[in-house]
Amino acid sequence: MLDFDNMVLGLRDGAGPKVALRFAEEPEVWLDRLMQGNPRRALVRRCYMNPAGSIEDEESGVRRFFSTFRWAFQAAGFEVVDCPKLTRLKNAADVRIALDAMELAALPTARIDEFTILSTDCDFVPLLLRLRAADRLTRLVAHPDVGRVLKASADTHIGLDEVAAWLGWQRDAAAVEAAFGHELEDAVLITVRDAMAEAQAPVPLPLLGTVVRDRTGRTIRESNWGGCGSWDKLLETVGGFVRRDGPGGGFALRSEWIGAVPTMVGSAAAEAPTQRGLDEAVLTAVRDVMAAAQEPISLPALGSAVRRITGRSLRESNYGGAGSWDSLLNAVGGLTRKVSPGGGFVVRDDRIEEQG
Repeated sequence: MLDFDNMVLGLRDGAGPKVALRFAEEPEVWLDRLMQGNPRRALVRRCYMNPAGSIEDEESGVRRFFSTFRWAFQAAGFEVVDCPKLTRLKNAADVRIALDAMELAALPTARIDEFTILSTDCDFVPLLLRLRAADRLTRLVAHPDVGRVLKASADTHIGLDEVAAWLGWQRDAAAVEAAFGHELEDAVLITVRDAMAEAQAPVPLPLLGTVVRDRTGRTIRESNWGGCGSWDKLLETVGGFVRRDGPGGGFALRSEWIGAVPTMVGSAAAEAPTQRGLDEAVLTAVRDVMAAAQEPISLPALGSAVRRITGRSLRESNYGGAGSWDSLLNAVGGLTRKVSPGGGFVVRDDRIEEQG
């Protein structure tokens, strides 16, 4: 079970774009090595991919979208599962992998004895422990310097440096240290730069920290903020980004967004870009959550989802600046609130008739 985005970006940061592109273009090369050792047969091969993700080919200067690698994985026997972004910075690959793995472990028609997960996402610790408790062997292909808790949760750990070597990367002790060791700091800086380049609005620092953890396998604190010691110095080192105070440590902004906000005096000046960005963040979060919903969602559940995405409660944001649930839903558009105990629930207008 392959988290494509996570692995390709991890190889890019550790061994360079050329190795990452070969991983994406020739999956049979590393898959053959992965299947060696104990006799094993891959009953299920799944690749979880954000088709809109991309990587730059350093030789041609062309940015290659991940969707262009779909055929190579289908030709290698993989089922490719599209996992587009559900929020501004994260896709749902980790959730899909966890759900699919538990479903496969419970299959009544076949017993899968071993699960191989290719990802450095720390969120897989509960899944790995569940699989072990169900008497399944687990293999984790991840960053060689992945956290001890994640590594200990799997029966076998294969480092990204070893995968890179299968793809022709010249591996030695010095190279491993330079690419995958202390330059974890560089991986953090690259991750922050890429995440902010993709962002359309100010990003809560807790959310940015989650993206760093998912892509590098280490927390922002473990990397000492990319070797910079603080969020402010990290953003300054990456270049073009600044921090503004707010809940959870504040928000990261691109410098051009600041000039778009009228200059104000005193504390209001610092709060203006944050509040303006947060309003849009709340609207986007509500829109994304409801777009993915198949059933009506209670207001408390929707509020919790917005808080997880934006790092701030709806009450703190004054309902995205709209002042109330009804006004917020009107601002998003295409949503209706139905009254019931607990504040009611939200229904997509295109599903009102079918849901009665």
